Amino acid sequence: MKRFFAWIWIAFSALPVCGQDIGVKTNLLYLATTTPNIGMEWKINRHYTAALTAGYNPFRFGQYTDKSGNTVNPKLKHWLTAGEMRYWFCESFLGWNVGINLFGGEYNVTGLQFMKALNDARYKGWGAGAGVTVGYQFPLSVRWSLDLSAGIGYIHTRYTKYDCYACGDKQGKYKKNYLGPTKAAVSVVYFLK
Repeated sequence: MKRFFAWIWIAFSALPVCGQDIGVKTNLLYLATTTPNIGMEWKINRHYTAALTAGYNPFRFGQYTDKSGNTVNPKLKHWLTAGEMRYWFCESFLGWNVGINLFGGEYNVTGLQFMKALNDARYKGWGAGAGVTVGYQFPLSVRWSLDLSAGIGYIHTRYTKYDCYACGDKQGKYKKNYLGPTKAAVSVVYFLK
């Protein structure tokens, strides 16, 4: 899996590099989940761009005691990388666009109170998928832009489920396929010059 994404990174690194044709961005919604993330998008021609993004969350959150008196160590540890090709209806980095993307990563998640499934067990595994996106980008200034996008797609994940408390006993190994929303982004973009 990691080799696959390394090859994608190498392929995108071979794209032509011109300062005004490269945007560096961060997804504010992803950042709100305490996940630092960065992306780069290259202009291929007037109507096409290619992008690579990555996010990594190494953090643990404050320990708490649940209603049953169990000590919980919440965490949302994960890494994610994605590649995307976009078609722009007006011109690159301006207005409406549609795209296709590939993404994948690994996770180790537990004790998150806002989701019952993630509050009662720990999940450790990997996932990969593909999807389609639609977006709109508008300029804020000469070098800054705001990129809004959403997507739907397919994810395949394999994970091990553990008891959330004490010794974290293994409950089993599972596979799951998901079809539905896979992307939501409000990204601030800075264009290199």
